[in-house]
Amino acid sequence: MRMFAVFLALVIMFATTASGQQGFGTAPDGPESAKLAAAYDPTKATVITAADVAAAIAKFPQDRVSVNGTFVERQDGDKFGYRVAVDRRRTPQRANAHAGEAEIWSVVDGSGTITTGGKIVDTMQDGKVVGREIEGGISQKVTKGDFVVIPEGVPHYITEANPHVIFVAIEFPRPPAAPRP
Repeated sequence: MRMFAVFLALVIMFATTASGQQGFGTAPDGPESAKLAAAYDPTKATVITAADVAAAIAKFPQDRVSVNGTFVERQDGDKFGYRVAVDRRRTPQRANAHAGEAEIWSVVDGSGTITTGGKIVDTMQDGKVVGREIEGGISQKVTKGDFVVIPEGVPHYITEANPHVIFVAIEFPRPPAAPRP
């Protein structure tokens, strides 16, 4: 319940403060995402309905392991402000960590396993790097209705998907996390 309250507070904060902000929508995954982002004005409060999320998911190419669409994104000059996107992940994934960006995921469809923490290591084949995985991380099952909070700098990736994990992601900048004692 506490996680839901935090998530809801962040969504409300972003929606109410967006009206006075400058920004633009971007498309990390190409034309489909560009059209999705163009439908929202980051200088105004934004309501993203369940129907909007479903329509975005329906547009995802079926042959891709990982695909996303950005609903709204804010840039402050050359600095990232925040992004609200919908992502579909299948396996295999490459482990990732964002030094200055935290994420909150709300799983809206599918189920699987997310592995977090530990250390990212390159996987090699024939002397070449072919992927990245986590060594020493913690694996947790996720399913529709779950929330995932990934602090800045924490390695993460989907290690199992049945048949996929689809989530709405709120990404926001954070200073690098202080080392724990």
